[in-house]
Amino acid sequence: TIKSDVLRKLEDVNVGITGANAVAAYDGSIVMVHNEGNIGLLSLKDTHIVVFGIDKLVGTLEDAISVAKLETVYATGSRVPSYIGVVSGPSKTADIQKILLKNMYGASRVVGIALDNGRRKAPPECLWCIGCGTCITACPIYNVVGYDFGYKGYLGGRGAAFTNFIEGERASFDAGIYMCTLCSRCTTKCPLEIPIADIVEEVRCKVQRAGYKLDAHENIKRNIKETGTPFR
Repeated sequence: TIKSDVLRKLEDVNVGITGANAVAAYDGSIVMVHNEGNIGLLSLKDTHIVVFGIDKLVGTLEDAISVAKLETVYATGSRVPSYIGVVSGPSKTADIQKILLKNMYGASRVVGIALDNGRRKAPPECLWCIGCGTCITACPIYNVVGYDFGYKGYLGGRGAAFTNFIEGERASFDAGIYMCTLCSRCTTKCPLEIPIADIVEEVRCKVQRAGYKLDAHENIKRNIKETGTPFR
């Protein structure tokens, strides 16, 4: 089975690499949400590496837990996930004669890698996303074309726009920045009410100035110049 194959491969692994749903800057704690139990296995390896975007940073651990709960409600309809893991450092205990002992059953090293990759160039509202996916369930375009509307896991209108800041105008064009209908159904469903349509329009201006245009738009432009109407 897939489960037995995965467990067998993990037996000889010394390093576990995971993402994070939220990272508490003040407390130095990493919050990870999962329903399968897989992250728990990886976090027990000798070295646990956590890779996260700077948009995952929040103030306190209470804030991070709130993000995890909100994401779960909007992503699955459940009030809480099967697992919420909180990692605040390497494993340790003082249960044995009240002496602090490190490197117990969990990781002896926890490494956090915060990625910018253009995120600080994005509008602040674009970084509010908690990754629940509610926006794409409401998106009329995504429900027709699927993964063609987005880029490497950043899906829908927000994904196509966000791609501009981490990969550039060409990638945003290829991700379908012109597919968005600007209907704002995504914003209506979004728990953070991210103004995705406004962000998409801003990114379209950048993509247009960079020279990436749809042939259909160029045809309309030419028709207006030649005949005074977008139609032939």
